Amino acid sequence: MSWLESNLFRVVLKELRRRKVFQVALVYVIMAWGVMQVGQLLFEAFQVPEGAYTLLVILVLLGFPVAVVLAWAYEVTPDGVRRDLVRELRQEHAENVASACLRREPGEARARIAILPHCDMARDHDLSHFCDCLAEEIQSSLCSVPGLEVIARAHSYRFGGRKINIRRIE
Repeated sequence: MSWLESNLFRVVLKELRRRKVFQVALVYVIMAWGVMQVGQLLFEAFQVPEGAYTLLVILVLLGFPVAVVLAWAYEVTPDGVRRDLVRELRQEHAENVASACLRREPGEARARIAILPHCDMARDHDLSHFCDCLAEEIQSSLCSVPGLEVIARAHSYRFGGRKINIRRIE
Protein backbone atom coordinates (compact mmCIF):
# COMPACT_ATOMS: atom_id res chain seq x y z
CA MET A 1 0.00 0.00 0.00
CA SER A 2 1.44 3.36 -1.01
CA TRP A 3 1.56 6.40 1.23
CA LEU A 4 -1.05 8.19 -0.86
CA GLU A 5 -3.55 5.42 -0.25
CA SER A 6 -2.99 5.21 3.48
CA ASN A 7 -5.71 6.10 5.93
CA LEU A 8 -3.51 8.65 7.70
CA PHE A 9 -3.10 10.63 4.49
CA ARG A 10 -6.87 10.68 3.98
CA VAL A 11 -7.49 11.83 7.55
CA VAL A 12 -4.93 14.65 7.25
CA LEU A 13 -6.33 15.71 3.87
CA LYS A 14 -9.88 15.74 5.27
CA GLU A 15 -8.77 17.84 8.25
CA LEU A 16 -6.95 20.28 5.95
CA ARG A 17 -10.15 20.68 3.92
CA ARG A 18 -12.30 21.08 7.03
CA ARG A 19 -10.02 23.80 8.39
CA LYS A 20 -10.00 25.49 4.95
CA VAL A 21 -6.20 25.51 4.73
CA PHE A 22 -6.28 24.99 0.96
CA GLN A 23 -8.62 27.95 0.43
CA VAL A 24 -6.42 30.20 2.56
CA ALA A 25 -3.30 29.06 0.66
CA LEU A 26 -4.96 29.76 -2.70
CA VAL A 27 -6.19 33.21 -1.62
CA TYR A 28 -2.73 33.99 -0.23
CA VAL A 29 -1.03 33.04 -3.51
CA ILE A 30 -3.45 35.19 -5.53
CA MET A 31 -3.09 38.14 -3.16
CA ALA A 32 0.70 37.76 -3.03
CA TRP A 33 0.87 37.79 -6.83
CA GLY A 34 -1.24 40.97 -6.86
CA VAL A 35 0.92 42.64 -4.20
CA MET A 36 4.08 41.79 -6.13
CA GLN A 37 2.61 43.16 -9.38
CA VAL A 38 1.53 46.41 -7.72
CA GLY A 39 4.84 46.59 -5.87
CA GLN A 40 6.80 46.22 -9.10
CA LEU A 41 4.83 49.05 -10.75
CA LEU A 42 5.07 51.35 -7.73
CA PHE A 43 8.74 50.62 -7.08
CA GLU A 44 9.54 51.62 -10.69
CA ALA A 45 7.38 54.75 -10.49
CA PHE A 46 8.94 55.89 -7.21
CA GLN A 47 12.42 54.78 -8.26
CA VAL A 48 12.89 52.62 -5.20
CA PRO A 49 16.26 50.79 -5.05
CA GLU A 50 16.35 47.32 -6.66
CA GLY A 51 16.89 45.52 -3.35
CA ALA A 52 13.47 46.63 -2.12
CA TYR A 53 11.65 44.44 -4.66
CA THR A 54 13.79 41.46 -3.62
CA LEU A 55 12.86 42.19 -0.01
CA LEU A 56 9.17 42.28 -0.97
CA VAL A 57 9.45 38.87 -2.66
CA ILE A 58 11.22 37.41 0.41
CA LEU A 59 8.55 38.81 2.75
CA VAL A 60 5.77 37.38 0.57
CA LEU A 61 7.47 33.96 0.53
CA LEU A 62 8.00 34.01 4.30
CA GLY A 63 4.38 35.00 4.85
CA PHE A 64 3.04 31.90 3.10
CA PRO A 65 3.91 29.37 5.85
CA VAL A 66 2.65 31.82 8.46
CA ALA A 67 -0.70 32.08 6.67
CA VAL A 68 -1.00 28.29 6.38
CA VAL A 69 -0.19 27.75 10.08
CA LEU A 70 -2.70 30.41 11.10
CA ALA A 71 -5.32 28.81 8.84
CA TRP A 72 -4.70 25.52 10.65
CA ALA A 73 -4.91 27.07 14.12
CA TYR A 74 -7.83 29.44 13.53
CA GLU A 75 -11.25 28.75 12.07
CA VAL A 76 -12.93 31.07 9.58
CA THR A 77 -16.66 31.27 10.37
CA PRO A 78 -19.50 33.57 9.32
CA ASP A 79 -19.03 35.30 12.70
CA GLY A 80 -15.38 36.00 11.89
CA VAL A 81 -12.07 34.39 12.62
CA ARG A 82 -11.82 32.48 15.87
CA ARG A 83 -9.50 30.00 17.46
CA ASP A 84 -10.13 26.33 16.59
CA LEU A 85 -11.16 24.82 19.91
CA VAL A 86 -11.72 21.19 18.90
CA ARG A 87 -9.06 19.73 21.20
CA GLU A 88 -10.07 21.94 24.11
CA LEU A 89 -13.76 21.10 23.64
CA ARG A 90 -12.99 17.37 23.67
CA GLN A 91 -11.02 17.77 26.90
CA GLU A 92 -13.81 19.87 28.44
CA HIS A 93 -16.39 17.23 27.43
CA ALA A 94 -14.31 14.48 29.07
CA GLU A 95 -14.02 16.54 32.25
CA ASN A 96 -17.78 17.19 32.29
CA VAL A 97 -18.51 13.47 31.91
CA ALA A 98 -16.12 12.62 34.73
CA SER A 99 -17.53 15.29 37.04
CA ALA A 100 -21.11 14.23 36.25
CA CYS A 101 -20.26 10.70 37.31
CA LEU A 102 -18.69 11.94 40.54
CA ARG A 103 -21.58 14.33 41.37
CA ARG A 104 -24.26 11.65 41.12
CA GLU A 105 -26.17 11.03 44.29
CA PRO A 106 -26.55 7.38 45.35
CA GLY A 107 -30.36 7.41 45.06
CA GLU A 108 -30.52 9.51 41.90
CA ALA A 109 -32.39 7.85 39.03
CA ARG A 110 -30.49 7.69 35.74
CA ALA A 111 -31.14 6.17 32.38
CA ARG A 112 -29.68 2.68 32.32
CA ILE A 113 -28.77 0.43 29.41
CA ALA A 114 -27.35 -3.05 29.08
CA ILE A 115 -25.64 -4.25 25.92
CA LEU A 116 -26.55 -7.88 25.35
CA PRO A 117 -24.11 -10.17 23.56
CA HIS A 118 -24.62 -10.38 19.82
CA CYS A 119 -25.52 -13.76 18.34
CA ASP A 120 -23.25 -15.30 15.71
CA MET A 121 -25.69 -16.04 12.90
CA ALA A 122 -23.04 -16.94 10.34
CA ARG A 123 -23.34 -20.30 8.65
CA ASP A 124 -20.06 -21.59 10.13
CA HIS A 125 -20.45 -19.78 13.47
CA ASP A 126 -16.94 -18.40 13.07
CA LEU A 127 -17.73 -14.77 13.90
CA SER A 128 -18.24 -15.09 17.65
CA HIS A 129 -15.10 -13.07 18.41
CA PHE A 130 -16.33 -10.31 16.10
CA CYS A 131 -19.72 -10.29 17.84
CA ASP A 132 -18.08 -10.05 21.26
CA CYS A 133 -15.82 -7.21 20.09
CA LEU A 134 -18.76 -5.35 18.57
CA ALA A 135 -20.74 -5.53 21.81
CA GLU A 136 -17.67 -4.41 23.75
CA GLU A 137 -17.10 -1.45 21.41
CA ILE A 138 -20.73 -0.34 21.66
CA GLN A 139 -20.56 -0.57 25.43
CA SER A 140 -17.31 1.39 25.56
CA SER A 141 -18.76 4.15 23.38
CA LEU A 142 -21.92 4.43 25.45
CA CYS A 143 -19.93 4.77 28.69
CA SER A 144 -18.94 8.29 27.68
CA VAL A 145 -22.55 9.49 27.29
CA PRO A 146 -23.44 11.79 30.19
CA GLY A 147 -26.49 10.77 32.19
CA LEU A 148 -26.41 7.18 30.93
CA GLU A 149 -25.48 4.30 33.18
CA VAL A 150 -24.15 1.30 31.28
CA ILE A 151 -24.59 -2.05 32.99
CA ALA A 152 -21.36 -4.03 33.32
CA ARG A 153 -20.75 -6.64 30.67
CA ALA A 154 -20.37 -9.37 33.27
CA HIS A 155 -23.98 -8.81 34.36
CA SER A 156 -25.50 -8.69 30.87
CA TYR A 157 -23.38 -11.46 29.31
CA ARG A 158 -25.36 -14.22 31.03
CA PHE A 159 -28.46 -13.33 28.98
CA GLY A 160 -26.74 -13.95 25.64
CA GLY A 161 -28.14 -16.69 23.38
CA ARG A 162 -31.33 -17.14 25.39
CA LYS A 163 -34.87 -16.08 24.64
CA ILE A 164 -35.91 -13.87 27.51
CA ASN A 165 -38.51 -11.26 28.30
CA ILE A 166 -36.68 -7.90 28.25
CA ARG A 167 -39.06 -6.43 30.84
CA ARG A 168 -38.12 -9.23 33.26
CA ILE A 169 -34.45 -8.25 33.39
CA GLU A 170 -33.56 -6.08 36.39
